[in-house]
Amino acid sequence: MYKVGRVNNAHLLNQFTIPVEVLPISSVLANFINFLFGLVAMLPVFIFFNIQVLPFLLLLPLALFLHLIFTIGLSLFLSSLNVNFRDVTHLLGVGLMFWFWLTPIFYSLDMVPEPFRWLCRLNPLTYYIIIYRDILFEARISNLSVIAIAFLLAIVMLFIGYIFFIKFEPSFTKRR
Repeated sequence: MYKVGRVNNAHLLNQFTIPVEVLPISSVLANFINFLFGLVAMLPVFIFFNIQVLPFLLLLPLALFLHLIFTIGLSLFLSSLNVNFRDVTHLLGVGLMFWFWLTPIFYSLDMVPEPFRWLCRLNPLTYYIIIYRDILFEARISNLSVIAIAFLLAIVMLFIGYIFFIKFEPSFTKRR
C-alpha cells in the first residue's frame, strides 16, 4: 500500500529527473480516479431514488475539483512532514480514524447537539461533505457561504502544503 509521503520512494528521485511533487500528487490522482469510478457506479442509485438530483449533478464537478485541490494540498503537507518526521506515518492512521469520526459522513450536522457543532465546523472536510450531501441527497445547491469556505480551504491548504513541500524539498533525497 502506498502511504502519503512514502520515504522508500526516495530512490526514484535520484534515478530520474522529475519534479518531486509528482509522487504525492500521483498518489492523490490515482485514488481520485478510484473515487470517480465508485461515484459513477453509484450515480444511477441517486438518480433512481431522487430524479430531481439530475440537474444538480452539473455542480458535482465543482465539488469534486475543490475536494481534489484540498486533498493535494494536504498530501503535499503530510508527505513533506513524513520525510523529516518518520512518526507521521504511524500517527496518520490514528489521526485519520479520529478525523473520520469527526466528519459528518454517516450523520448530518443537524444530528450533532448544538453545543458540539463547532467541532464539526472546525473540520475542513465538513464543508465538502455538506456540498456532496446537498447535491446528491437533497437535490439543491449549497449555501454560497459553504461553497466559499470550501473554496478558501482548498486554496489555503494547497498553498500551505506547497510552501511546506518547497521548504522541506532539499532534504527529500538526503533521507532514506
